Amino acid sequence: MQRPPSPRQPGPRGRSQPRPIMHILVSSVDLARVHPRAFTNITKGKLSRPLVPATPDRSPLGSGSPPLFSATLQVSVLSMFGRHNGQDERRIEELHKRRNFLAAYCKLIVYNVAPLRRAADVFKHYIRCYNDYGDIIKATLSKAREINKLGCALTMQLAMQMLFTDMLRLHPRPARTTGEFLEVKELAKRFAVMFGLDAVKNREALTALHRAGVSFAALEGPAPGPPPNLLFLEPLAEFSAKLLRQDKRAVLKFAETKFSSMQWGEEWAPLLAYRNSLLTDAPDERPPPARRHYTRRARGAAGGAAPESDDADDPHYSDPEI
Repeated sequence: MQRPPSPRQPGPRGRSQPRPIMHILVSSVDLARVHPRAFTNITKGKLSRPLVPATPDRSPLGSGSPPLFSATLQVSVLSMFGRHNGQDERRIEELHKRRNFLAAYCKLIVYNVAPLRRAADVFKHYIRCYNDYGDIIKATLSKAREINKLGCALTMQLAMQMLFTDMLRLHPRPARTTGEFLEVKELAKRFAVMFGLDAVKNREALTALHRAGVSFAALEGPAPGPPPNLLFLEPLAEFSAKLLRQDKRAVLKFAETKFSSMQWGEEWAPLLAYRNSLLTDAPDERPPPARRHYTRRARGAAGGAAPESDDADDPHYSDPEI
């Protein structure tokens, strides 16, 4: 009996046969072949503990992909963010399949099968595809922050950087009112809200995010003048309010070393706005107003008696601010 053609071999008529779903998700040396049962449990939500790859990444974003992960899966996931065509019933069915596929891909990242930096390709679509996949992406962001705050912050910055680079391909000289640029700013606002109010707990992650963003914005272009990525500092300024005062000084000093050739002009306005965001203190970080001491005469004292301070009666007394 003749064996049927393999998924990678052409069929009897010279056309390539459709690949099974397991081979579409991953290639021959990745998760489906080495851990088929684990992948099934991940897609069905039955995996209760993280699956550690054979060669885990030590860095926050991962210096390279582990051997259990293939770029084939990433390409398949990125193709989901296109427009949906067809009738309503068919579109709903197709959207349901895409959501399940995206959820399975995000679980691979959350359970440390795929490096965290792979999630940047998903996070950058958070605003554009919010109605269809926003809940899945938000849950992945929250889980990633619980596992690795530093790695998640750098992945957020990488997602904004990728979205900004895509905008520059369409608009080499974008304006602040461009729709794509407003999408980058909105993405930065959503990411900044996820850090919450505990600045001490997130100070390392936020400082690393700012340093990575400043380094990207300071990349020199072929032509003289401001760097081509200078406008990226405006979305980055959305995270300035989350920094502590001493961290703002450190980031500002780092930015001044990167932009040593800054000139005062309209083309350098994003850098000036970012610098002002680092110089502004949060309301809870401002020093309290100075106490004002008023004096009054002692009761029953003679006209020339020494005045008595209000603080003698009430040591906690202070006039309200006017």
